This record gives sequence, C-alpha cells and structure tokens, in this order.
Amino acid sequence: MTFHGTTDLHLENILKLGLVPPTISNTKTENRKRNLDKVFITNNETHALAYAVRASNKFGGKPVIIKLSIQADKYQTTTNTISPDKIIEVIKIEEWNTQWAWSLFQN
Repeated sequence: MTFHGTTDLHLENILKLGLVPPTISNTKTENRKRNLDKVFITNNETHALAYAVRASNKFGGKPVIIKLSIQADKYQTTTNTISPDKIIEVIKIEEWNTQWAWSLFQN
C-alpha cells in the first residue's frame, strides 16, 4: 500500500486527474523551493498523515490521506502522474489526529 497526504481542497482535481506534479497542475507552491516536478508518496501512513496536516495548514481545507494501489518505498517522489484509477480510498482525518501529526514537524 502507498499513501499521499494532502488537503481536501485538492481532492476534486485529484479524483478527476490523478496525482499530478505541481508544475503540471499549477498547484500553489510559493514556499516550495525544490521538487516542484514531483509527487510525494510513502508506504508509511503516519508520514502521509503528517504531510496531510502540513498541506491543510499551508493551503487550507481539511487533511486527507489518499490510499493508492501502487508500491512505494518508505518515502519517495515521482515525476509521473499517478492516475485516478490507482486510488483505492480517501481517508478523512479526524481533528484529534491533526494535532498529533502536526507535532511530528515540530520536533
């Protein structure tokens, strides 16, 4: 199983187009200085949760984890679009989890 953390503000486009690198999808990346041509995926659901919280704090919306039917290493990037048919499930995150996940970035 592979996961991608994001915000529900991007969900409609992701379900329609798949996971597309920001330079192709025109996602706002004003604070992102590198890897603009990549989509981040992980086999660790906790890492995806942390990135979902980070995305929601940066862009707004509520954090979500997208579960994918592809394999990935612990943390990897891809310049390829991940098609919507690879999406197995969208997991909406409860509020109590977001505080814990955000704390992973504070240490």
